[in-house]
Amino acid sequence: MMLPKIFISDWLNSFLTPLFLLGLGSLAALVVLAVIWGLIAAVSRPRAAAAWNAVYEGPLQWLVWLAVTYSVIGVVGLFAVRDRDAILGSIPRLSQTGMRTVTRTIPPPSGNEELHSVDLALPFQGDEFRSLTITSTGLLAVSIPTDGSIEGPLAEWTVDAGEEVKELITPARPNPVADKQIEKFIATNAGSRPVDITLVLETEPIHPEVRAIFYTMGGVLVVFAVYLIVNWLMPKTSAVALAAAKSEMSQPLYWLLLLVSAFLLLVFIFVPYFTFGDDIKVLKDTGLVLILTVCVFHTILAANNQISDEIESRTALTLLSKPIGRPQFVWGKFLGIAWTELAMTAVLGGVFLAIVCYKVIYDSRESAEQIPTWQVCYQQLALTAPGLWLIFLECLVFIGISLAISTRLPLMANFVVSFAIFALGHLTPQLVHSNAFEPVVFIGTLIATILPVLDYFNVYAGIAGGKQITPEYLGVATLYCALYCSIMMLLALALFEDRDLA
Repeated sequence: MMLPKIFISDWLNSFLTPLFLLGLGSLAALVVLAVIWGLIAAVSRPRAAAAWNAVYEGPLQWLVWLAVTYSVIGVVGLFAVRDRDAILGSIPRLSQTGMRTVTRTIPPPSGNEELHSVDLALPFQGDEFRSLTITSTGLLAVSIPTDGSIEGPLAEWTVDAGEEVKELITPARPNPVADKQIEKFIATNAGSRPVDITLVLETEPIHPEVRAIFYTMGGVLVVFAVYLIVNWLMPKTSAVALAAAKSEMSQPLYWLLLLVSAFLLLVFIFVPYFTFGDDIKVLKDTGLVLILTVCVFHTILAANNQISDEIESRTALTLLSKPIGRPQFVWGKFLGIAWTELAMTAVLGGVFLAIVCYKVIYDSRESAEQIPTWQVCYQQLALTAPGLWLIFLECLVFIGISLAISTRLPLMANFVVSFAIFALGHLTPQLVHSNAFEPVVFIGTLIATILPVLDYFNVYAGIAGGKQITPEYLGVATLYCALYCSIMMLLALALFEDRDLA
């Protein structure tokens, strides 16, 4: 890529490169949105103006500025990141790598042959080699032929009948075919019978971290698509949601919580945790818990403001005297608070991911160790990101709970009940799995049946310990959140339906 490069220090390159990937994803999403908006404007200017107003006036404005901030980092990275060309070159390789399988029958030697060799065409780039699994029904020798620059094969393996041979590239085991273009394998049969062989080759781009570009782009596009589709399909509900979101996000407390939380996240970088080199684990756990606590606290307060306070001030009665039904009113409040908490989670999450990247470098400098590579910083960022989605899911659960409570109870009662549910929801698994006292198990099972099992969203210890949260787990947690929120909203609608607003 013919772009000039700016020289930056090692630590800045390690810090900037993971954020550069997120920035490219944000930039790509904004470009796609701009193109779609341009197409809509070419067809219908009023619809384009309505879409622009929906984004500019609503909570998505915060997400736009967050995406723009990361996009600026992405543009700067195009001139500063050292591995820029290799990273950009890995993007098209995502569709050309993966798992490939070849199965062949190797005949025995014939005539005067002592050995019979068969070429197995399986081309790949040596730098993208990750693992090779070989199985056969008889004794075989498998090799990768040399390109003539050295004597003998580049790599060879002997496979016996029923045996599985696996070559796995790890930091302790260097790549035997690095910097080579491999075209084929050679399987050699020295026996007297035909032998079936199966090769399973796994390759991935030199920088598989480029998947973060598409994850980021997809996340931004999905959020915008959901917001605009809901705004189009349910205009009255969306109007209530927009009013609720603007009301909450303009409150001084909302800004105070954001600023104080961001400041505390920055302070956590320099706090000595006395963990003998594992400060990053404590930082991730502490930061995620802080974001969760702040978001849940604001969720409960916002639910009370939007339901209980509006009932007391007769604002709800005024709204419902217009062509807005009670279900639209309650669902609008739910969506408005949900967009508010999404903006808070996204902003604090964007700050926290940058802090996690820098913490890895800060710890190495404090320990007088070598500056870690950007891949190490990215790994910590990738392990942390799913926790932010789980935080938002838990906030959605509490939006439903708090709205149901707010239809009947004032603020203090809402806080007491909600935080009791918060504590019991996280303790439920320990109570259910306790075998020491049978009544405790019964009470725990009863609580788990009625109250949400919030421990499904509490994977911060696993994230801090380096455990990857799988997409399957995130999908199940999202489904559980959707089901419980639906139940809570039905309860809220039932409680609000016969509430005397006068």
